[in-house]
Amino acid sequence: MPALRNHLARATTWDGWLMIDTHEKTHNIAPRPRTKVTDRRQRRLIAASATQMPRSQHTPAENELNNEHLPRLTIAYATESGNAELVAEELVRTLAHHANAQVIDMSTMSPADFQTDVPMLVVTSSYDEGELPTGIRDLHTQLLAEQTDLTSLRYALFGLGDNSYEFYCGGADVFDEALQSLGARRVGAVGRHDAGGRTPATEAATAWATAVIGQLQEIVLQTAAVGG
Repeated sequence: MPALRNHLARATTWDGWLMIDTHEKTHNIAPRPRTKVTDRRQRRLIAASATQMPRSQHTPAENELNNEHLPRLTIAYATESGNAELVAEELVRTLAHHANAQVIDMSTMSPADFQTDVPMLVVTSSYDEGELPTGIRDLHTQLLAEQTDLTSLRYALFGLGDNSYEFYCGGADVFDEALQSLGARRVGAVGRHDAGGRTPATEAATAWATAVIGQLQEIVLQTAAVGG
């Protein structure tokens, strides 16, 4: 899958993403809560500084996972400020003993990139009043316009939002509706994280994913056993 290969080719360690996240927070432009670092060279320079950290500060996630024998899983994210991306990267580590997971940025995807035979965890933020992140609006439009057949896709969905808004995690609901209209089957309830709450997004997503991964993989196995 070209989009996945391109994403993996520019992979960054967890420490590197934390450095980028910190940079975005400290160089924000009002009134946006954070300015996204989009220049690849700048991101690499910031992430590279993580290699100068003492070894004790590096996480075990840098070690090879050695889980290629486990069932495949796609963790797809759609982000506006970078939070969904950080959550997706954390879920790879959380689920390392359950699945051979690969992360993909949905803003790089086309309808043809959906691997419907591989279960998917979708992590998406919302923009403004419960709208889709700007980066996946074209994908959303293309999926519906082409009526992409997703009847074999089994997925779970986690939304990031702010409960003070009328359409809490509305971006997740919009994408969920589109996937189901194209035949995909969601497993479990939509997970949600409130940016105004006390629980970090990664912690909330980890608890949700740990609970849903077994259900998702079981349904995929059952569907394969009956041939559809």
